[in-house]
Amino acid sequence: MAILNNLINSIRMKIVKTQSLIIDWSLYDKSIFILYLGVLQSLGTLNWYFTSFHLPDTRQWLNEQFFFFRSVICLVTLAVYVMTILLAHHYKNNLYFQKIMPYFSPMLFGGIMIYSGYTIGIYNPVTLAGYVSIFLVGLVLYDRKIIYFVIIPVTIYILVMCYYTTVHHLPYAPVFSEKLNHSLFYKNQFWVTSMVFLYLPIFVVCILLFELLLWQWRSRENQYELFSKIDFLTGVYNRRYIDVVIQNLIKKQRPYSLILLDLDFFKNVNDVHGHATGDRVLKRIAEVLVLNMREDDIVGRFGGEEFILLLPNQTLQQAIDIAECCRSQIEKENIAISPTKQLKISASFGVATSQADTREDIVSYADEALYRAKALGRNQVQFKQKHTFDEQ
Repeated sequence: MAILNNLINSIRMKIVKTQSLIIDWSLYDKSIFILYLGVLQSLGTLNWYFTSFHLPDTRQWLNEQFFFFRSVICLVTLAVYVMTILLAHHYKNNLYFQKIMPYFSPMLFGGIMIYSGYTIGIYNPVTLAGYVSIFLVGLVLYDRKIIYFVIIPVTIYILVMCYYTTVHHLPYAPVFSEKLNHSLFYKNQFWVTSMVFLYLPIFVVCILLFELLLWQWRSRENQYELFSKIDFLTGVYNRRYIDVVIQNLIKKQRPYSLILLDLDFFKNVNDVHGHATGDRVLKRIAEVLVLNMREDDIVGRFGGEEFILLLPNQTLQQAIDIAECCRSQIEKENIAISPTKQLKISASFGVATSQADTREDIVSYADEALYRAKALGRNQVQFKQKHTFDEQ
């Protein structure tokens, strides 16, 4: 029971976690997944077959002489699936299994599905629709070379069965009784219901799988889009995204202010305490800046130990006040670098507003103000307009 629970939890985690997309699974994991689908399909077939045979109203439509043989085949099929799954989990680190499973698993699944299709009628729409559905899912999940390696012999298998059925060397739809096979299938409620019941799981699995893959693809695209905006270390926006936002503000002619800040003597932090400590300092400073921003304000890492604050619809005095608040909060920070040692840090700020004509202008003005703040002793706020400096 514990083993079964572990397997179920493993499958659930692989499917639900967006960090572990089905399309990114190894071929080995996809092969095991197909075997689980085979188990579910076999259980569904057994349920339909035994239930139909033991109900008085439906038993008349089944071939009683074929029942024992088909039942044994169904049980053997289920046992083969289960045994293969157990072996696949047990030998998952075996190189030989890793090589053969991506080919063996879909070949087994395809062969069993086609044989099952033959028993209910190799020509009927359900068999053909199942063949097409499984082929399409295979193209999505697997490498092309593996799918064509499997689909070619499976297709030949279908054609051979079709031929021998046509020349009456094989019975058509041996599961069903002669009474049903010599009647109009589409007018027989049991046949129609059976086709729906047998094909519905394939259809539902295909739809759910495609929907899941599309959802995970969208999720991954959203993650990629987010990663293209975010600085990996600090979790704030990166320079590229800040540039895009500034260009949008300029295009919409919205007023904004911009603050550049640089951590004072940060090189000494890396040289004396190591880069791991430097990274910890950058992360904490980013958190302090975010905590002091409005909802519409944007915090970004401009590069190295330099950060940028973008403040839409903020006046000059508001921007200076925010810069001073951030400076004060950073100065008060005690960043733990060991259980007994804390590090103090300070930052210099340069402020500019959208009175500048272009994105390059406002960044240049904020940068000049920042360097003026450093030249005047660091740990202070400076503001630059087109031709003048202001000091806070």
